[in-house]
Amino acid sequence: MAFFVGVMECEVRAKGRPRFSKWGGAYTPKPTRDFEKLVSDWAKKSMGKKKPTDKAIRVMLNIYIKRPKTNKTKQHTQTPDVDNLAKAILDAINEIVFVDDKQIVELQIGKYWADYVNPSFTLSIYELPEKS
Repeated sequence: MAFFVGVMECEVRAKGRPRFSKWGGAYTPKPTRDFEKLVSDWAKKSMGKKKPTDKAIRVMLNIYIKRPKTNKTKQHTQTPDVDNLAKAILDAINEIVFVDDKQIVELQIGKYWADYVNPSFTLSIYELPEKS
């Protein structure tokens, strides 16, 4: 049975590369911070009073991105990279839906054109049974 299932309508942003200040410190770019805040607020609201799981989990993530008017290809093989899209979402829900991202033992990600749906992502998280 699913531990967490949700759909969030939004323009999904990829995790931005860390930037470095002239003083040598690293920081996350503002667009990434803003997107992660939006997703974490959604996850907190969706979880309600439920505690984050501490079990091994399977994550299924489908991301729907608005197709540019000039693109007619069937598959979404352009930037942003699927792993950077997933990283932004998973980092945003870390400590909210699950205790730590090291619990993810199975990860399935799909990146699709949002031709028939609004730009969004669907997220399903399943707790895996304990192996003896």
